[in-house]
Amino acid sequence: MTFSGQNWSGTLNPADPNYQNGAAPSAIVKNKTWAFVLTGNLTTRMIDSDEAYILKVTNLKNGKLIADSPQQGYSFRLPMIDGSRQDIVSEGDVVKVDVIGRSGKRIADGRFTVGQQELASAYRQVQLEYNPVPNLTRLLQNYPNPFNPETWIPFQLNQDAEVSVCITMYLVG
Repeated sequence: MTFSGQNWSGTLNPADPNYQNGAAPSAIVKNKTWAFVLTGNLTTRMIDSDEAYILKVTNLKNGKLIADSPQQGYSFRLPMIDGSRQDIVSEGDVVKVDVIGRSGKRIADGRFTVGQQELASAYRQVQLEYNPVPNLTRLLQNYPNPFNPETWIPFQLNQDAEVSVCITMYLVG
């Protein structure tokens, strides 16, 4: 076998960390996760078979709304793509999925932490829990009673709101 041509006389990139030791560049390339697919299933308790709903997917680490997509049926497959090819999710991100009914209220939700397996496959099946928003805002009876050093005051909100509770002590003479 005969090889013909000239020796390469160029220089390595001095900014490359392998330049000093003469090693070849790393074969490991960090892939960006600019496409990601979520799948999941809803139950008859959550929706009717022909009922439309919206999937809202939020990255809780940065607060970014990743998807807001209309769906229908018990199972969904939601491909998410960033047109600028930037990461949709990164390792360690906590992603929340909300199922919003036609009334605008949450029906179910789920969350997961993105790991290496999800990044490698760019796929995750999310487990959703039935968690409807109550119809009324309610402040329920305290427990066990107000004279204990620790008292629980359960409440329910029918929409997102900032809530503050002021506890006032009255002395009876």
